[in-house]
Amino acid sequence: MTGNTGTVPQFSDIKKMAAVSELWVSWFTCCVTQPQKRRHIDRSMIGEPTNFQHTAHIGSRDVEMPNDQLTALHMQMKSKGGYETTYKEPDWCQ
Repeated sequence: MTGNTGTVPQFSDIKKMAAVSELWVSWFTCCVTQPQKRRHIDRSMIGEPTNFQHTAHIGSRDVEMPNDQLTALHMQMKSKGGYETTYKEPDWCQ
């Protein structure tokens, strides 16, 4: 039968196409950044906290407290230290 337009690709043609595909992949994989694998962290890699000062327990509903109780809590935490001002206000704020 001559004039058959629907030819089936031969096995050798499929092998050639696969080889060309592999060639394209090998050319361009160097240009794509690979995601770095994250190291698994175990307990031996974690040290004790440094300069940790426990000042108070604060819960998610504590913002609903009356203002005078919030002020008292803030003063309690401030009395424990660590609230020193680290910046100087500009002159125009005073």
